[in-house]
Amino acid sequence: MSVNLLKSKNILPSEYQQVEYIQSTGEQYIDTGIYLSSNSTVTADIYYPQMQSGAIFGARSAYTVLEFRVSVWNTGYTPTFAFDNSAVDDKGTNLAIGQYHIEASKNGLYINNELVKTVPNRTFTCEYPMFLFGYNNGGTRAARLSYRLQRLTHTNGNIS
Repeated sequence: MSVNLLKSKNILPSEYQQVEYIQSTGEQYIDTGIYLSSNSTVTADIYYPQMQSGAIFGARSAYTVLEFRVSVWNTGYTPTFAFDNSAVDDKGTNLAIGQYHIEASKNGLYINNELVKTVPNRTFTCEYPMFLFGYNNGGTRAARLSYRLQRLTHTNGNIS
């Protein structure tokens, strides 16, 4: 499944209006219905409007810790990529207010096309679907985050 929110490509039926971005105040979230796996690649173009902690997107089971999540935490506003049961620590990248292109996959976490984190070689499928503007923590939304989402894509192996 692939979702593209850019105005340059009309992907919606005529009764809908395409927008340049969607933004959460931190209170809203989106359940995508997408079950992430070790074969998933998620890319997102976002505008991070204020220094704050929370999850950009992700899913996590409450007990077995099958996890695929990209978050920003207030210790220097460093990005964290949790992949399977391993939260991968930052390698010196701090997010400031601004525009970012994020790509997360088994190949690591890339921010603005620069590899900032690598992940262990694992095979898994999350038990819960991916949420945007926070993450799905065993069926409950956690780690709210306000940002502008301009583009989101998901591929699972060669299928998009």
